Amino acid sequence: MILSFNTFDSRVSQLLNGIDLVEVKLKAIENLTRAGVRITLLNVMVHDVNENAIAGILDLMRQNNNILSLTIQTMTYSGQGGSTFARTRHVPVDKAAAVVSEQSGGILKLDDFVTKPSAHPLCYLICYMLKNGDEFLPLTRFAPREKIQQLLQDSYLIRPGQREFFTDAINELYARGETKHLGLFREIIDKLYPTGKTLSEFERHRLGESFVRTVYIHAHMDEDTFDCSRAMFCPDQVPTEPGRLVSACTYNLFYRMQDERFYVKPEQSYVAEGV
Repeated sequence: MILSFNTFDSRVSQLLNGIDLVEVKLKAIENLTRAGVRITLLNVMVHDVNENAIAGILDLMRQNNNILSLTIQTMTYSGQGGSTFARTRHVPVDKAAAVVSEQSGGILKLDDFVTKPSAHPLCYLICYMLKNGDEFLPLTRFAPREKIQQLLQDSYLIRPGQREFFTDAINELYARGETKHLGLFREIIDKLYPTGKTLSEFERHRLGESFVRTVYIHAHMDEDTFDCSRAMFCPDQVPTEPGRLVSACTYNLFYRMQDERFYVKPEQSYVAEGV
């Protein structure tokens, strides 16, 4: 379940959404958690507007085991929502990662983010973490960045069921004399590969989700930042008609206003949440 969550500030919510939705969103998280739904929070980061919300969102992720990931999409000044904002400085993907690192209170560093192999490096940065109680442990502290990227080679999501990744991490920690988190890795392996029982790939993936937390940063393009080379590498495709897919940013800029499913004529426009 993806839930848009941009701010804890009522005034900022009014600016971004046209209405104060803070309490409604917090109540939605409470209800979804009670129902056992696993949640991704989607944040639209706007320069000098809501960057300080990230600290609170990371706190929510620490406190709530049902919030598995945070996806940050940087603001694009297009469409019916973005066009209502005055042009300000865009937030590139590395700047957004730096904001997250700063807002994390030292938990995350910029180097904890890796690029997505199937996307242009200016479009995606991803940070994977293990959740140990209310503590976040970035995977880059336990494994080379190249190994983490290998887990993403043919998938949008990490595949936490790869046993060799965790056994290699245990060996590396032991060799360095760092024993603090060895128990966590042992617990992960025991749950994903229980003695005397073979789990399906789906079962293993579901169990792995309980340990892994993710911060995705996706920098969309608008008319000021559009780059054909980035669009060519886009892994996010939008079906525009039967048998035809268009990269997401290309669709948003050139096709969305022709799509009756999503586009509202200007005379019916409103301030929309998101991009």
